[in-house]
Amino acid sequence: MLSVPPSIWWIDDKTTSPVTPKENVAAVRRESAALAEAARKSLKPIVPSCPEWSVSDLVWHVGGIHHLLLMLWRRLPLNAVEVLGDRGVAEAFVGGMDLG
Repeated sequence: MLSVPPSIWWIDDKTTSPVTPKENVAAVRRESAALAEAARKSLKPIVPSCPEWSVSDLVWHVGGIHHLLLMLWRRLPLNAVEVLGDRGVAEAFVGGMDLG
């Protein structure tokens, strides 16, 4: 289960009201499930909100973001500054640039 500090808030661009991390994670799960359902039906349709993208393009894009974030969460703790200190966080950032 993803653990996000309660002090972090996101703004939902549809309502411009703050959403909690728990609500944000629920939305990501809900929308990811909907995308997975669409992908299982067919990868060829055009995405209405992104007419230059197919479902396949969107699945690769969103999947890549999911994998990137999972890699980052596994490498760095959410309380990285407390655990690593400022210098450690800076070094982790520099090290991350060399992953590619």
